[in-house]
Amino acid sequence: MKDSEEQLEQLSHVLMCFARGDFEARAHSVTDDQDNILDAMGVGINMLGESLASTTLRREQVERILSTLAEAVFVLSVDGVVQFANRGACALLGY
Repeated sequence: MKDSEEQLEQLSHVLMCFARGDFEARAHSVTDDQDNILDAMGVGINMLGESLASTTLRREQVERILSTLAEAVFVLSVDGVVQFANRGACALLGY
């Protein structure tokens, strides 16, 4: 039971790190039981962290590229709300 509680605390900690944007946190196995469902969940959570880190890096790269363009670039949501405007867009609008 103690191992299960420790695993749940660890998984919860890793997920909280992800929620804060820290995608480097990882869950570690605390048992030698290869069939442990919590260990399997930890593996899945670790895979999620790797995917989130990769996606976040690509998004930051795209934002840097768009920010440096001289042309005005606006990114709108499907509702028409401006989600991103680069320096060119701000200059065009007088900001």
